[in-house]
Amino acid sequence: LGEADDGCLIPSPYYAAFENDMNSVSKCVPIAVPMRTDGSTATTTQELEDAYQAATAKGIRVKFLLLTNPHNPLGVVYSPTQMHEWIAWSRSKGMHTIVDEIYALSVRSDFQSILNSPDDEVWGDDVHFVWALSKDFSASGFRIGVAVSQNEQLIAALSNLNAFSGVSHPMQMMMSKMLSD
Repeated sequence: LGEADDGCLIPSPYYAAFENDMNSVSKCVPIAVPMRTDGSTATTTQELEDAYQAATAKGIRVKFLLLTNPHNPLGVVYSPTQMHEWIAWSRSKGMHTIVDEIYALSVRSDFQSILNSPDDEVWGDDVHFVWALSKDFSASGFRIGVAVSQNEQLIAALSNLNAFSGVSHPMQMMMSKMLSD
C-alpha cells in the first residue's frame, strides 16, 4: 500500500508503539495531528488537512490515515458519522484509511464498529480494519488478530506473511470455542 518514507497521519496523542512499528517495520513516517485546544477530542477534517499540507510541504508523501476507535490512549468513542467523515476526507486525498479497533469490546455500549457500516458508505479498497485478542481478552501472547480489507493486493501480501506467522491449530480451536461461547 505504501513505500518507505510515506507518511501516516495519526490523531494525537496516540499509542506510543505506533512510532516504533512504523519506523522499524514499514519505514513509514508517523505524523501527529495535534489534539484540539478547545477541549474537544475529535480531530476535524481541517486539522487533518493542515497536517497533510504541512507534511506535503516537507516533501512527505502522505498515504495513510490511522484511526483508533475507541481512541488509544484517551478512550474516546467516535460516532459512525465522525468516522465516515474522516474516511471521506482520506479518500478525497487518495489515501488509505486504517481503522484500529483493538479496544472495541472494552468500552461503553455507545461504541459502533466500522464493520457495521453499509458497504456503500465506507468500504472500498482503501479502507482496512484491524482488531486482535490482545486488549479485549488480555491475550497479547496469543498473537491472534483480524484484518478486514477489500484490497486484493493487501490480502495477497498478508496471505504470504501468514505462511510464517500462522496461528496454530490448537490455538485456533481454543479461540473458536471461546468466541462462540
